[in-house]
Amino acid sequence: MAGTGEDRPRVRKYRAPLWLWVIVMVFFGGFGVTVLGSASEEGIPVAAMVLAASVVPLVLVVLVGFCLSRTVVDEDHVAVRRVFRTRRTAWRDIQGIEIEDGTAAVVDGGQPTGTVVVHHRDGRRIALPYLYDRPGRSVHQEVLAMRATWERRRGDDWTPLSEAEAAAAKAETDARTKPNRPWQPPGPGV
Repeated sequence: MAGTGEDRPRVRKYRAPLWLWVIVMVFFGGFGVTVLGSASEEGIPVAAMVLAASVVPLVLVVLVGFCLSRTVVDEDHVAVRRVFRTRRTAWRDIQGIEIEDGTAAVVDGGQPTGTVVVHHRDGRRIALPYLYDRPGRSVHQEVLAMRATWERRRGDDWTPLSEAEAAAAKAETDARTKPNRPWQPPGPGV
């Protein structure tokens, strides 16, 4: 039957957990309500009330950011969606998918986890947000599933970059993102 079962592409989405949204709402929203409530009783200056009132839009922006930000893995690409931009990386442009343990964090029950990154053909390192161990889902299992999809979908003509090509691509990316300008003393009259 068309459109059902195994002929449909598998899409996996990774989003911020609900408890994080609640913490943001309670922290920022509670701060604003507390300041505004005490302002009416104690005659707090207008500047403090304006500051507290500006917290509401900030909370909304943060919540919209959490709602929109996600990692989407499907049969064609990996997409990292942020508030104002979505970066899609086709499987053929990926050189590797790995978990970097150097930036380990502790989440949900004290279980350490690393950051999942995709290495792009042009040398960029793209971090995939919200991939971490959750009850019933291991980040290692998710990465293995991503690698299987990558190996299946990257194309028959895909070849890994040689070490020299990878080093050159990384150097070019570093030069674009972090200009290496030597220090120069200020000119006369400065």
